[in-house]
Amino acid sequence: MEDLCKILRGATPEIVSRWEEQVNRSPWNQLSEPDRLDELPMFLDALFNWTVCGAGAEGRHLPFLHAAASHGEQRRRLGLSYDHIMEESALLRRAVWEIGKPHTEHFHEMARIDSALTVGLMASLRGYSKQELEARGDWDSTLARLASDWTALLRN
Repeated sequence: MEDLCKILRGATPEIVSRWEEQVNRSPWNQLSEPDRLDELPMFLDALFNWTVCGAGAEGRHLPFLHAAASHGEQRRRLGLSYDHIMEESALLRRAVWEIGKPHTEHFHEMARIDSALTVGLMASLRGYSKQELEARGDWDSTLARLASDWTALLRN
């Protein structure tokens, strides 16, 4: 049985390519390539590192949550909406599952990744709302609360 970590890391360019095909339309196709991608390969690396490559290791979720929050901030700066963030998250989820689908022996790990993508979406939306969270004095604790509320569910 091939290691899912190696499979997904090796397939990251294909996942990115599949996602790019899905967002080859407005508003994403109006963005520059660097703005459209916004560190997606690094985001995927943090996702896989947390969920399957180093699952169970303390603190592995932090780079992923910070990358997701940063993505939300970037999307707001570019003028995209909450709906666009939610849609691109769904499209990324689809691209990841398309790669994982032939590897049915790794269903539980794929479910963990899927759950983590939901947590990532919540972090992205918090990043999108950073200005409001800062104004309320909640920004410094928001990702820590998200982690304590949700990441325990994803431990081995």
